[in-house]
Amino acid sequence: MGKQFSVLAIAVITVLFAVVGCSANPRQSRQMIVGRWVLAVESSQWPAPVVAAVRMEFLADGTGLAEYPNEAMSFQWRIDDDNRIIKTAKGGLVTRILTIREVSRTVLIVSERDHRFTYKTSQEHERLTREREREQAREQERERVREQEREKARSNIQRGNFTDSRDRQTYRTVKIGNLTWMAQNLNFQTENSWCYDNNSANCEKYGRLYTWNAAMNACPAGWRLPNDEDWNALVSAVGSNAGTKLKSQTGWNTGSGHIPGTDEFGFSALPGGYRRTDGSFNDVGHWGFWWSATELDASSARNRHMGWRRDGVYSGWDGKSGGISLRCVRDERP
Repeated sequence: MGKQFSVLAIAVITVLFAVVGCSANPRQSRQMIVGRWVLAVESSQWPAPVVAAVRMEFLADGTGLAEYPNEAMSFQWRIDDDNRIIKTAKGGLVTRILTIREVSRTVLIVSERDHRFTYKTSQEHERLTREREREQAREQERERVREQEREKARSNIQRGNFTDSRDRQTYRTVKIGNLTWMAQNLNFQTENSWCYDNNSANCEKYGRLYTWNAAMNACPAGWRLPNDEDWNALVSAVGSNAGTKLKSQTGWNTGSGHIPGTDEFGFSALPGGYRRTDGSFNDVGHWGFWWSATELDASSARNRHMGWRRDGVYSGWDGKSGGISLRCVRDERP
């Protein structure tokens, strides 16, 4: 990035002097350009606006100084009849011709061929810098408060167990925030539910894969399929990199590029893959998908998913006839 910056900085300086004065004539432009300017780089490669360490000073006597991170260069300048900045070196050699695109008391925009550069006055630059610093400080404070809330959620985690009276299977449970979740994928056999690859050992490890309609009725009494609001509350309670914090420490693919789970909240998310409507199975060990009770339309519904090379919890959708995993949440609604 340093090399790219140097190239851009030089190009910028080069262009720094080209801007068409929308309403200013050459004499007015000259009067308005005199002063000290700071380059505000706005690029898709950098956060915008990023203030680079490039400063240009135009003096009333026709001399100037360009300051770069590692050097400073003096020059001479004038405005021609076409409202262009003509930059020359010692001896009168023209080194840059920059078209004035806009000039005001606080902004100078110049262009050279396909390049366009925006400068701010030193005072405006300092004002924007202070404004950004204040916003960064506010965001840091907001993040500090959020982290305190997440730490409180971690300290208030309540773990337990639940036995499904229908088949006597016992599941770990965990309360995160205000919701109690099963800490394992449901493994209750219903119509339109399957073991991955039709292998019962996969049901023991990953739970069953359900169609949406089956999932809506699969949770035991006192439990229900979580909706989008429930999933959002879980992610909010966990905070940034929620996928990493919710994924199990084992059971995920560990190939190159994998992001291991820390399971610090005890949710123990596992990558059970999914079943296509044609009966084929995919992505066990790599991706975990879980139904949401929130419908997208008559034939599809929302899901949440996590990946072996991902650190987040992502929202998506599936056709209701496909098969994915199910986590039940305790029904504590009034």
